[in-house]
Amino acid sequence: MTKKRRTNFPTSTINKLAKRAAFHCSKCKISTLSAAELDNEEYSHTGQAAHIIAASPKGPRAEANAIPIKLSSIENGIYLCQICAKHVDDNRGIDFPPERLQQIKNEHEKLTRTCIIPMSPERFAQIVGANTSKTTPEKPDLALRFIYPESPALVLINQSPVVAKNIKWAVALWNMDLPERNDPLPIPVSTFDFIRANQEGGPQNLFGLPTVKPLLKRGDRLFGSASVCSPDCIQGRTYIVYIVWGKSGWFAEVREEKSGNILIPPNFLKASRDLYFKTLESMISIDSRIPIGTAR
Repeated sequence: MTKKRRTNFPTSTINKLAKRAAFHCSKCKISTLSAAELDNEEYSHTGQAAHIIAASPKGPRAEANAIPIKLSSIENGIYLCQICAKHVDDNRGIDFPPERLQQIKNEHEKLTRTCIIPMSPERFAQIVGANTSKTTPEKPDLALRFIYPESPALVLINQSPVVAKNIKWAVALWNMDLPERNDPLPIPVSTFDFIRANQEGGPQNLFGLPTVKPLLKRGDRLFGSASVCSPDCIQGRTYIVYIVWGKSGWFAEVREEKSGNILIPPNFLKASRDLYFKTLESMISIDSRIPIGTAR
C-alpha cells in the first residue's frame, strides 16, 4: 500500500496568500514582517501558509479522500503568524473547523481591501507607546503548553516579537494516588537561556528523572500548578495542570495571577492538600481546560 504523504503549498501559493493578507496574520492581525536588527538590508518574516483542510491524512481537520490538487490550492490556505498557526491546530483542530478558518480568511482579506488592519489598544500601546512623545520597548510575552498526553512534556512559548532571556519555569504536581506522600513530585525548578521571537523552546522532559519515574504508575492522578516568567517579561503566567498518567490530562491558565508564581497549599499535610485540590478544580471552568495535545 502506498503511504500518503503531506501535500505542501507551492512557493507561488505561499507568496500569494501572504500578499493577499498584507503580511498580517489573518487571526490576530499582527504584522509578520519586521526589519532585521543587525542587517540594514534584511528583514524577518514570521508568517506562514496554514492548511484549512489538513495537508496529511492524520493532520488537524483531515478530510477523507481529499485530492492533492485541492489540498495545495490557494483556496485551502490561510495566512497566519506562527503562534496562531499552532493555536488553530491544537486539540486536533476541533476548535477551528474548516468553515471557521474560511470565515476568518475571508473577513481578513476583505479588511486588506480597505487598507486598514484593526489593532487592539494593547497592541498599539506596545508598538508606539502610551505616550506618543516617548516610545516603549517591546517586552517578551511567555506562555506554556503541554504535549504528549500519555507522558506529558512542557513547551515554552515566546509569543512576542523580541527575544526572551533568562526564562524560569516550575511545575509542582502531587500524586493524588499516593496519599501518604506529602511532598510534590521532585521536578526541579529549571531555567532556559533564551527563546527567539515568536519561537518555542522544548519539549522539556518532566517525568524522566530517576527520582520521579518510580513514583508513577498508569492511571495515577497528578494535580498541581505550573508557571513561567523572566525578569523583563510583560507578566508571569500561572497554570493549573491535571494529568491521568499514561492516559490524558488538561491545563488552563489562571488569568488573574500575573506574578508567574506556582500555586501551592499552605502546608503539605493531607488535609491542606485535599482542600488545595478542591480549590484548584473550582478555579477553572470545564470550557477553559485545554486538553494536553500531541506535538506537531
